[in-house]
Amino acid sequence: MDNLENLRKQLEQEKQLRVTLEQELALKKEQLERYVQKENEEKYRTVIETATDIVYKTDAKGYFTYVNPAAERIVGFAQHELLGMHFSSLIDPEYRERVMEFYHEQFKSRTPSTYLEYPIITRKGERLWLGQNVQLELTGTGWVNGVSSFARDISDRMKADEQLKLLNLRFSSIINNIHSGILLESSERRVVIANDTLCRMFNSSAKPEHVVDASCLDIFKSMKYIFKDGDAVIENMEACVQKREKQLNVEIALADGRIFERDYIPIFLNGIYTGHLWKYRDITEQKKIQQTLLESEEKYRRIIQNMKLGLLVVDNNDRIVDANPNFCEMTGYKQEEIMGWPAGEILLVSEESKSEIRKAQGLRKDGVSNAYEIQVSSKTGKPVWMMISGSPIYDSNHKLIGSIGIHLDITERKLQEVALREAHLKAEQSAHSKEVFLANMSHEVRTPMNAVLGMARLLEHANLTTKERGYLDAIKVSSENLLVIINDILDFSKIDQGKMQLEETTFSFSEMIKAAMVQFEFKFMEKNLSFFRKIDPAMGDIFRGDPTRLSQVLTNLISNSVKFTEEGHVSLSCYLVADEPSSQRIRFTVSDTGVGIEKDKLVDIFESFMQEDSTISRKYGGTGLGLTISKQLVKLFGGELLVESEKGKGSSFSFEIDLKKGHMADINKAAEVVLDYDRLRDLKVLLVEDNKLNQFVATAILDQFGAKTVLAANGKEALEKLGKERFDIVLMDLQMPVMGGLEATRLIREQLKSDVPVIALTANAIKGDSDKCLAAGMNDYISKPFTNIGLASKMLKYAPLKRYEKLEQASEVNTDKEETKTDDITVSYDLQKLLDGFEGNDEFARNMVDLFIETAEETMHDMEHAMADNNPELVKSLAHKIKPSIDIFNIRALTGLVRSIERPEDRINPSAAQVNEFVGILAEVVRQMENDKK
Repeated sequence: MDNLENLRKQLEQEKQLRVTLEQELALKKEQLERYVQKENEEKYRTVIETATDIVYKTDAKGYFTYVNPAAERIVGFAQHELLGMHFSSLIDPEYRERVMEFYHEQFKSRTPSTYLEYPIITRKGERLWLGQNVQLELTGTGWVNGVSSFARDISDRMKADEQLKLLNLRFSSIINNIHSGILLESSERRVVIANDTLCRMFNSSAKPEHVVDASCLDIFKSMKYIFKDGDAVIENMEACVQKREKQLNVEIALADGRIFERDYIPIFLNGIYTGHLWKYRDITEQKKIQQTLLESEEKYRRIIQNMKLGLLVVDNNDRIVDANPNFCEMTGYKQEEIMGWPAGEILLVSEESKSEIRKAQGLRKDGVSNAYEIQVSSKTGKPVWMMISGSPIYDSNHKLIGSIGIHLDITERKLQEVALREAHLKAEQSAHSKEVFLANMSHEVRTPMNAVLGMARLLEHANLTTKERGYLDAIKVSSENLLVIINDILDFSKIDQGKMQLEETTFSFSEMIKAAMVQFEFKFMEKNLSFFRKIDPAMGDIFRGDPTRLSQVLTNLISNSVKFTEEGHVSLSCYLVADEPSSQRIRFTVSDTGVGIEKDKLVDIFESFMQEDSTISRKYGGTGLGLTISKQLVKLFGGELLVESEKGKGSSFSFEIDLKKGHMADINKAAEVVLDYDRLRDLKVLLVEDNKLNQFVATAILDQFGAKTVLAANGKEALEKLGKERFDIVLMDLQMPVMGGLEATRLIREQLKSDVPVIALTANAIKGDSDKCLAAGMNDYISKPFTNIGLASKMLKYAPLKRYEKLEQASEVNTDKEETKTDDITVSYDLQKLLDGFEGNDEFARNMVDLFIETAEETMHDMEHAMADNNPELVKSLAHKIKPSIDIFNIRALTGLVRSIERPEDRINPSAAQVNEFVGILAEVVRQMENDKK
């Protein structure tokens, strides 16, 4: 019993001990689980916090209760901004409704987990796509307690998907627009892609998308009846798939007579077979054409033979495989001698020709035909030129097997071309020689002509007897006639070389006609001819164009009429043909009652140096160039010179041209320009001229201007003088011994580094001289013989303004002193400048004096009233208007004063004292002029 009791106690103690141990183990387990859970939570939190994707929680209503840092970074909102924000506020408004419906359905169905892709708008306004997993947190009773979400930025993938869709769309579009039938099979023999062309070719009503994933073999077995031999077609297809080797240009005959060409192309990716492509082309028409070509080949071969054309066929290695008898005859070889030989080697072509042949062979490989010329050698070594038209040759599988050439012997043509080139070269050399000759002739004739006319003008101012003045008039008339002939020849040369150009300026039509007619008044009186001028009143008067050349045409035509008319009349009529907004078309007609022209001679009268017969030149004079020049000038104007004539009854020349409309204001501006000879006084001029007479004439003219002239006989002397002295202007002849004008000017610019104005005195009136002058560094040029006015206008363009400015400044200082008295100034005027400028025309000078008196009286009256009305701008305008006249008459007492009153460059108004002084001096000048007239 004791033992049992002891055993019971022992068991009780062990039981108690086990309970204690279990309690301790339970406690330890609980502690360990809490530790493990804490560790897991920390690890989970670390993963979430460092995740690159968005992790967030919301309550059951969708408001954020937790967001990880990645969410802040991606959406751009801070954590404190997101907490309490509804998740839908981030969704792109365009997608918001459908996203909310999706998640409403998840809540409603208690779906534990879903995936959805949709775009959001970040804080910066950027659009991002998210791919989102949403898990519902459910209570034990099935209520939604909240949401745990994991979202990833899939914007790049979405862009890639869009690009892939676009690429697929483009690919599908390309496939469907290919004119060949396309069928792509997978390695399992299922259809991947088919296009519309394929369905149409096989007369299938099925759409391409309907056959996708179908068995290609089954499809073709079901329609093998459409082929001429369906079993053979399917057998060949299976053989291709088994061998997996490319097969091209296989012809397939259909039962309806059509012929298809098929390609089989296996597709390997990284060495692994993934399927194959079938490509079908309908070549029915092509085969028909080939058959037609084959049938006509023999016919064309016979035609080529009959046309004496050589035919040569070579393979891809340029070896001759066929040559017709004509080719053998051209080259001197027998057919058996050249068969199998390289064409280039047989024909012994030059390196240049070999290069041409290699180029042609390259084109043949690209399927291109072309024509070219080469020189070959015949069997005897004789050079032969051939025109070769070559084309590629293909076999029935469209494989290049060689080329065919049609050869034409062009040796005679080539010899003619060589002769023509030599003739053209000689013609160019002749034209150049003619230009040089005309330039030299122009220089040699114009140089003494300049002296003759210059001396004649100088002698006009001398005291001559009536007999001497008659001699002088004869010299002038002869010289001017000779100058007309020279100008005709030079104008013809310009036109002949295509170097004549029309200028454009505004002009008065009536004034141009009036000026052109003046020169004929004496001739009309001398020959007792009547002259009729008819100007259409509907015509305008102000035009833009080249009045000089238009006047030249009219004077040429009228001069011809006067020359060939002994009695009766000459008429000029100008009629308006069409009136456009910006131009008028005018018809000009010059008629006469002269000797007329034979009908068979009318076609020749416009030819160069041609007159109706050889006696005309002896009887009437002239070069025979007037009508040629006129016709070409009219052509430059855009018209055509026509002639009507009857022998013994007279002639009529007419043409129509368009003239642009102009404005009177442009002419008025040009008329205001008056030569200011004061600026030439005391000008230091270096005259570089080798001809003694020209030196004398030019020096005399410059003396009249009041300039100081220094002479140099050639360009070398000019350089020496320019190196020692300073000059205002250089007048430079072009052709001189030792050193010419062009070389001298280049050295002035390059060696002396001088910018002194250089004006060329050129006797060469050939087009191109001006370009040479400017290229050498000259500022301008004037052709000999020149007039006083022409030379003065050129020099005034480059004359310095220093003395002129000093004169104005001195005058301004004097006029500022109101105590200056009119009586203290010597009041005078001088007509010499006026006479010099207009060739000593006394009658013209008297008319100018009358006009000045009338203008001056009006100016004085208007100026006094303008001052009384306190209108200084009108006073300035009146002073500016009369200033050129004051300069012409060299009224020194008013030269500075008028500029002081005018002052166009500042706002200083003229004083009453200045105006009173000006009016007083001007009144005294007018009084002196009226007394001198008496």
